Order: sequence, then C-alpha cells, then structure tokens
Amino acid sequence: MVRPDLFLFGYVVISVAEEDKALASDILLGHGVGAAFDKKGRFIIPYRFYECVRALFDSKVRYTASEVRGLYGLAIRYKGRIGIMIGIIFSTLLFVISSDFVWDVRIEGTDSEKAEEIYRELSESGLSVGKRWSRLDKNQVEINMLRNSDYVAWLNINRRGTVAYVKVGDKKMYEEDEEPEGYANVVAVRDCVIEEIMVESGYPMVKKGESVKAGEVLISGVIPTELGGGFCYAKGSVRGRYTDKVEVEAERNFTVKTHTDCTLIKYIVNFFGKDINIFKRYGQPSECCDIIEKTEYVTVWKSLPISIRKTYSSSYETKTTELSDAELVSLASERLREELLLFLADKEVKRMVSSGEFTEIGYRMVCDTVVSSEVTKIQEFEVE
Repeated sequence: MVRPDLFLFGYVVISVAEEDKALASDILLGHGVGAAFDKKGRFIIPYRFYECVRALFDSKVRYTASEVRGLYGLAIRYKGRIGIMIGIIFSTLLFVISSDFVWDVRIEGTDSEKAEEIYRELSESGLSVGKRWSRLDKNQVEINMLRNSDYVAWLNINRRGTVAYVKVGDKKMYEEDEEPEGYANVVAVRDCVIEEIMVESGYPMVKKGESVKAGEVLISGVIPTELGGGFCYAKGSVRGRYTDKVEVEAERNFTVKTHTDCTLIKYIVNFFGKDINIFKRYGQPSECCDIIEKTEYVTVWKSLPISIRKTYSSSYETKTTELSDAELVSLASERLREELLLFLADKEVKRMVSSGEFTEIGYRMVCDTVVSSEVTKIQEFEVE
C-alpha cells in the first residue's frame, strides 16, 4: 500500500540487481536516504528524491527505475489534456473531502431489531452518516450512549476508511415477575405417574407414585378448612413419568433438483443507502426456475462503501431417484435421531426401544419411550 503523500506528489519504484543490493543499501544509508527493499530487490522513493538517488547510483549500482507514478505522474503523462487533468483534480478533491465524512455506520454484537434502535440512539448521541470525522469526538459519543441508551451496556467505536464500526454489548434488563392476581389450580397436562411434587403455594392433591389423568388437579388453590380455608393462586412443580413415541418415515423415491443455467435479471447498485437500478430484465420467469439474490460489498479508494445486489433466474431440471434398502434405512435412522434430539430436549429418559419396517412408500421407524418431565399447567378459576 502506497502512502497517501507519495500517491499525491508522485513516486518512483527502483529495482536493484540482486548482487548489488548490499552496496545500494550502504550508499543510501550513508547519505541518509531511507529505503525498504522487498523480496524482489525493489524500493519506493518520493519523486523529489529520484535525481539524488540516480546520482548516487550512477556507474556504481545496476538498477532500473519506473516512470513517475501517482497523481503527479498522471499529471505529467496527460499534460495538455484538459479533460483528463480536470478529472484527476476532481477525483483528488472528492477523495480528500469524502474521506472526512462518515459514509456508513455498522453495528456489531446485537440482533437486527435492536440495531435499528441503537442506530437511532447513536444519531442522537452525535454519530450518524454524514458526520465529519475531524469534528467527531468518539469518546463523547460513547459517554452519551452509556448515559442514555436503553439497549447498550458498553460499546467501542472504530474507524475503517469512512465506515464507523460500532461493537456493542446488550444491556440486560432484569424485571421482577409480577405476582399473578386471582385464584388458580395446577392441573396435569397428560396421564402419568407422579415422581416428584414441590409446592410453592396451594394444597397438594397427589403424592409420589400415584397415577393421574389429564386435567386432574395436582395442586389446589382451595385451602382446606382445617388449614384455615380460603383461596390462593396455586404454584409449584410436578414431574411425572409417562410413555410416548416418536415416529418418522423415509420415502424410497425422492426428487433431485439440478440447476442448468443462471441468467442475470436485475443489477442494483446501492450507494450511500440509495438504490440505483442499473439493469432489469422484464418478463415472467419460467415455472422451473429459482430466484437467487447475491449482495457484494466493494470499496472505491478503500473509503467509499458501495454494495452491488444481483438477482439471477436459475433454471432447473428435476429427476426422481430411488434409494436402495440400505440407503433408505440409513436415511430413516438419521431422521429419527434428529427428531429424538428435539423431543428429549426437556425430558429425562427412563427407557427407549426402537423398531422399523418397510412400507409401501419407504421405511418407517418408531421409538417407544418412557420419560419423565414437567406435567403441569395453570388453570385459573373465579370465586363468587
């Protein structure tokens, strides 16, 4: 990467013969000229030092020198061509001016919904698209955000080119659970055998080892007369043991989709948050096609963010494939494993037995289980 000052005022690339690199380094160091050689024996010097280096190397070091590069080099090559010179000057001014503005604010470390609110808060705190970097106090923006934000616990603002990257940590909101009003019972959601019961409020109606039916009251919100009577909002945890099964089926014949060609139907450039429609192909796509959208992020001069959104129409063909018995069993087994992972996520397994059989359309697998889990739900009631 060439330094901005070299790019602006011109530079020359000098290539030194391998056997003369040591001599060239000694000559340059002896006359106070700094140079960093790359692996190919090349180094860059400002154009204003070129005549001095050429005089030092004359008849002592074998070397080759490039033409003057950078904007100054362009000015020399296109001297007399007014249009090109105006374009160079305009491009240089645009680069210098635009590099001092915030062209995009990208928020990292949170979800998209919160990012919109955080962007609004950043704007109110002093950071938004269009602000000038030279007048932006990042420390003050961070202080304002930490003081006023409803979503951010900490943040860090970094600049890359003209883009502000804001890394945030979400603020954890702790709210006390509101005490429910009214009266309620805790009832069973399914037939089961009670394994454990813990009561927070209310009166237990069952004991460990008892069998209950779905809808039966497990913890009552009606307090017995001998315990003082009255009503309450019953709360507690009850775990029960019950049987259940998970069943899957894999079909022997399935359809494979193969894409044959891809046609560009829309080309949009997004610049500074605005969409510019460059190309659009009209007409209805065929029935056997998928619409694919790709977004690419590019930069101009490493500073101006631009995104290109391309939309393609991809035609496809379908082909029916038949699985062998071994492939069919393997597919069914994989599906059963995935279903069991979801089914058992909140349960404790007591026993499992799996079985399978071929059917007219494929292969079916069934896993009979005995599990233990929470078996309660709240059932509110009124007292007149």
